[in-house]
Amino acid sequence: MRNRFLRRVALALGSVIAAVAMPFALVAPASAHTDAKQLPYWGQKYYGSIAVATDGSMGHAVRQKSRTQAEQQALQSCGSHCDIAVTFTLCGAVAHDGDRYHGGAGLDRNQAGHDAMSRLGGGRVVVTACN
Repeated sequence: MRNRFLRRVALALGSVIAAVAMPFALVAPASAHTDAKQLPYWGQKYYGSIAVATDGSMGHAVRQKSRTQAEQQALQSCGSHCDIAVTFTLCGAVAHDGDRYHGGAGLDRNQAGHDAMSRLGGGRVVVTACN
């Protein structure tokens, strides 16, 4: 009977110690800190843009430091008679329904494409780009 009692006390004490120690085990050590400047993309804000023309010409720019730079580079790579369809920070896409183009943005290519198609009301994704 005494052994049974001691086992229960030991089990209860072990559970309490584990519960108290768990938060400390989950905290990252100070040496695990990463400076945002060391990260290749995450932590730094870049802009991208996609430009389209009614004749189907397209141009895009990614990893630009400003919205204006991204839009200017996209327009320059598209050619004349182009308009900005979308400017984004993560991913962008353009959908086309045979008549019109519409842009969308998202966390990844799939999400950006879905956003572009839902804004257009159908169609298909014709171009995607990500920073």
